[in-house]
Amino acid sequence: MMNSTGPKSSLFVPEESFEQLARMQIKILEEPSLRCIDLVHDELQRILNCIEVPENNNLREKIIEVVNNLLRAYKQPTREMVRIGSYQYQSS
Repeated sequence: MMNSTGPKSSLFVPEESFEQLARMQIKILEEPSLRCIDLVHDELQRILNCIEVPENNNLREKIIEVVNNLLRAYKQPTREMVRIGSYQYQSS
């Protein structure tokens, strides 16, 4: 990029160069993003296991069951959304 403008850098980066750099960064960030999803999922489960519902153990168990089912149901679609978004930008 610098060679194309000579010794003086321009204010704007050429669009093609910018897109290439953006694609590289998105590819680099895909794996940490997927790891972040796993970490958030694990943390939400830890928080869930710490809830206190006084005098009603059945309610606590049901809350944990329902929320765990939701966490499991949305984890994979969230990972797919990150992968698809990354792939779509890289292929455009």
